[in-house]
Amino acid sequence: MLKHLIGNKVTSINIKLLMYKSLLKPIWTYGLQLWGNAKKSNLNKIQAFQNMTLRKIVNAPPYISNHTLHIDCNLKTIHDEAKHFYKKFHHRLSTHSNPLIKNLSSLTIPGNPPRRLKRNWCRDLFTIP
Repeated sequence: MLKHLIGNKVTSINIKLLMYKSLLKPIWTYGLQLWGNAKKSNLNKIQAFQNMTLRKIVNAPPYISNHTLHIDCNLKTIHDEAKHFYKKFHHRLSTHSNPLIKNLSSLTIPGNPPRRLKRNWCRDLFTIP
């Protein structure tokens, strides 16, 4: 049903973007501050979904780049959204009244154990460009 509304050429682009932002975006942004640092292949699947949806919304031809689509629609990429959500989450942790929750906002782990695997942590979103 939503596919027909987004692909409809009669509906204005502003209405289609509003439907995307209010119906589809909350689905993939739920818990983004925690899973936003997942493997690149998983994030690429969500980014591909967003790119395909934006193409259907604006009826863009294949030679228009995804970067241009994001700028024209005034939307962030998945990685940029994850960084934004984690920064807000980290700020809320650091200003919390409970001292145990406030300790969760530290950028380093106590004892700072060495990493044997190349795992990414949520707090790495501060340092990744």
